[in-house]
Amino acid sequence: MSTSPSPAASLTPDRQFARACAIMLCAALAMLAASFIAVERSARQQALTADVALAAAAEAASAQSMVAALDMLAERPVAPDARMQQTRLAWDTEQLLGQERDRLAQAGVEGETSALVEIAGEAAALSQSPQVDAREAARIAAALEARILPRLKLIATRYRAATEDAATRTRRTILVATALQLLGGAALVGMVLLPARRRIADWVARSRETDRENRFRLLHDSLTGLPNATYLHAFLARIAAGSERSMTQTAVLRVDLDRFGILRETLGQRDCDEIIRLTARRIRQAMRGGDFAAYVGHDNFVVVALDLEDANAAAPIAARIQAALRQPFSIRGGARHISCSIGVTLLSDDQPDPDRILANARIALGEAQGVGAGNVRYFRDGLRAEVERREMLYTELLAAIDTGELIPFFQPQISLET
Repeated sequence: MSTSPSPAASLTPDRQFARACAIMLCAALAMLAASFIAVERSARQQALTADVALAAAAEAASAQSMVAALDMLAERPVAPDARMQQTRLAWDTEQLLGQERDRLAQAGVEGETSALVEIAGEAAALSQSPQVDAREAARIAAALEARILPRLKLIATRYRAATEDAATRTRRTILVATALQLLGGAALVGMVLLPARRRIADWVARSRETDRENRFRLLHDSLTGLPNATYLHAFLARIAAGSERSMTQTAVLRVDLDRFGILRETLGQRDCDEIIRLTARRIRQAMRGGDFAAYVGHDNFVVVALDLEDANAAAPIAARIQAALRQPFSIRGGARHISCSIGVTLLSDDQPDPDRILANARIALGEAQGVGAGNVRYFRDGLRAEVERREMLYTELLAAIDTGELIPFFQPQISLET
């Protein structure tokens, strides 16, 4: 029973890499958000304790100012500035109560301290009295110093310590969050990103290798391993493009196996394919280094000889190819003797066009085969003119027969001797 591949397995490496990056981004954002929340909470706690400590210190300062005003009233209840001290006492009392409420609100405590409210009420009453009682002022000052000031100083000290603790926690939170982010990032890189990158690198390498193989198959013949007609055409186009600037000659040799059709009928396709493979190997061995050979189908090969001094320099190459192919081919335990005909053309013979060059080589090959098996002929202008003339004559004869201008008649000829 076949199972369908999972969606993750069917993803290409580039999509897997994109998914890995998305996972890393989401994880990083989640870690960043968690770190931000933790740091923000620690910073808020630090700010709260600092505010409460400052409020307690301000409240203690107001209480201390009340004590100073009460001491002045206790010492000189009927002095000229007694009224000013009462006004100062009233203002400090009101400020103390307001600071107490603000501090308790910041600390999240409802209500007010009863002792402070009681003493503040007595101080407020004294500040409004038309005649100051020195003993009452001294008593209220003593109560503030004994019951309120120590408590406010203790609160300020405690919240300052809490502020320092909160600052320490904030720094620790930042360090821990940074360490976790670094460790998490390293873990994600090691567990997600690097494996995805390796898969992508392997995929790219396989893709390149596949592209090279496909390109090789596209431009080479599978039977012989030689470049095919497409590769040959592109190679000739590149050579022809620079032929006008070249100081040497380039020859194109078209090689055709003689009587190969008869061999195909007698030996069969498989043995003929083996002959083609052996022929390709022998042609490669007979070539010079830097020359180009291609198999263009059936029993036809093309050799491009580069950097020749003149047209005569192609003759030794053709002779080596013929000598290599005259050696017997061992097929089915028997020796098969094969010859070849070769047509040669130079790039300088005609227009630097790949199709024209190959056509000229084919015309020269036809001239060699017309003479007999195993011959070599060079292209010349008269050959193309002769081929074009025969083609035109053939076309005109067919047209004349079709239109009735020529009427063929059968005339039997009998030999009386036989």
